Amino acid sequence: MRLSAPCSLLCFLLFSAAILAQESPRSPREVYEGQTVSAIDIIANPRHDVGPIGSVVAQKVGQPYSEADVQASIAALEKAGFEKVAVDAIPEPSGLRLNFIVEPPYYLGIIEFPEAAKYFSYTRLLQVTNFADQDPYDPARLPVAEEALHHCLQKKGNFQAREEAEARSEE
Repeated sequence: MRLSAPCSLLCFLLFSAAILAQESPRSPREVYEGQTVSAIDIIANPRHDVGPIGSVVAQKVGQPYSEADVQASIAALEKAGFEKVAVDAIPEPSGLRLNFIVEPPYYLGIIEFPEAAKYFSYTRLLQVTNFADQDPYDPARLPVAEEALHHCLQKKGNFQAREEAEARSEE
């Protein structure tokens, strides 16, 4: 029995799809392979001092991104006592920012701009500071957000504005 051309093509496509479906799943971060890493942050509960464990991270700032180094970094952080480690890769103009999020982290909840909200929309202030609800809390981002807000306010003619970030925990 001989198959017609459309039937043969359909069988070929189904067979090909089945083979492709059996390939091992790849990490979505693998698309960043080879890009320069501009920053690495270890984000954890603020009560944990993560400074000393930064040396176990195999992926280094200024080096090309390597999924193998990221996986080695995850394994090293788990060996250092963190039961679960997730990684966010964030493309930025200066390169790739890697956030190693060790469980359980704190997340941003309510972000307030008491005085600035009188003059600017809340959405615009979030854009300027580059914060979004439910982002993991990273204290290193506060000075950057303060500077961005200060620069925005000065561009709008508010030359005497002062910004002070304050983190509060509602426990």
